[in-house]
Amino acid sequence: MAKTLFTKAPVEEFQEDFYTVQKTKRACCICGKPTVYKSRLAADHICSQECSKVFWHDIFMKLHTDRRRRR
Repeated sequence: MAKTLFTKAPVEEFQEDFYTVQKTKRACCICGKPTVYKSRLAADHICSQECSKVFWHDIFMKLHTDRRRRR
């Protein structure tokens, strides 16, 4: 499956989050690929739209299961 990498500089918007270009490359928090794009909301480096979807899905599922455990 081909990823839709972030390529527009200096800011890319995807699903109500903004990804800005940083001066240094860091590993994507999902796949480990080096990227210069960092999420403003999550404060993690993310390389593509697919990695962004996985990242936010994991966060919301974790929040949902934590809420269910409290009941």
